[in-house]
Amino acid sequence: MKMSETTAQDRYAVIGYPVSHSWSPFIHGMSAKRTNQHLPYSRIAAAPEASDREVAAFLQTGGKRLNATVPHKPVAALMARYRSPRAEIAGAVNTLLMEGGAIHGDNTDGAGFVTDLTRNLGLELEGIRILIIGAGGAARGVLGPILGAAPEYVEIANRNEARALELARGGLRRPFSARTASKHGHAIRTVDGVQSASLDVCFCITCAASREDDPCGPNVGYCPVSLDVPRRLSDHLDERDDWP
Repeated sequence: MKMSETTAQDRYAVIGYPVSHSWSPFIHGMSAKRTNQHLPYSRIAAAPEASDREVAAFLQTGGKRLNATVPHKPVAALMARYRSPRAEIAGAVNTLLMEGGAIHGDNTDGAGFVTDLTRNLGLELEGIRILIIGAGGAARGVLGPILGAAPEYVEIANRNEARALELARGGLRRPFSARTASKHGHAIRTVDGVQSASLDVCFCITCAASREDDPCGPNVGYCPVSLDVPRRLSDHLDERDDWP
């Protein structure tokens, strides 16, 4: 679908590459149905080199909100002239809109993720030891809110250790209260170097948990490494780009 080919009003969409895996149209459609709203929501498949053009075409022809999913979240942050504080902290944007003739960006990944964990799953993050697998745009979005919940320890594992280190350093630049800062620890490891000792929960925030037909890789369950941890949660944020 090319957004430049339509000028319909009140349109919403998610842009990604690939994007066929995204549940956003279904989730937003169900939400609209429950509230008796008409909410056209589509998928836009755009390669990285075409993302600027497709975002502009969508927003300049009446598109109201545009979600960004893999691999566009970091790039979406650069497209936005104005970014919310949490988007600035994350260095990634998952929601774009046109306002006052300028593109605005927000990141709802972290707020929605932590709300889902604490409210819907009853998981308290304060004082626990967490492993995050992944260091992409989705992981960038959730790290700040996770650290804000005052876990005792956070470990970031990624196939590319340099990206994990970059993410950790960015997260540690976030302003913390003295109480949070005094409790927070971190470690950076490659996936092969992960140790399960004393970890309470594993968050797999990568495309490695994809379905077998997903170009990102085969279905490997909750975590792409063998870990003996009490809880493993694969909240596939590169698909779930529509957190409340």
